[in-house]
Amino acid sequence: MGCTEVNRDQQICKTLAEAISGGKRNFIIYPFGVNGVYTKIFLNERFGIQEKYIIDNKLCKLNPQIHNVEFLSALTDKYTVLLTNNSPDSYTAIRESVRRYVDEEDIVDIFRGGGRNLYQAWKIQRRSFMQSLVG
Repeated sequence: MGCTEVNRDQQICKTLAEAISGGKRNFIIYPFGVNGVYTKIFLNERFGIQEKYIIDNKLCKLNPQIHNVEFLSALTDKYTVLLTNNSPDSYTAIRESVRRYVDEEDIVDIFRGGGRNLYQAWKIQRRSFMQSLVG
């Protein structure tokens, strides 16, 4: 997808602002590459919110504070996963790995859909269509 640093930063901030104002809380950052690090910085510094967990299947082997994706299966509270991947090569695999453990509505995709995930957009379109049939 290759966005410039300014565009990346703007997209992260915009998506975080939309998620927070939409009531999303208890954030988990996944994965923790460059975009994940910037997401953490903006979440912590700009919005004053500390993430609950960081997920990264490679870094978890080097840092005990970072967990692998299977860790999500042990969580019982409601969390919002901030999906920070923007690489077309790994996007689908990373997204699918999260969807095994987290409902679609609890995934905020930083670089796809501008903070409104596809499931939410589909629900809005469906509701509008159903209302047009009734009304």
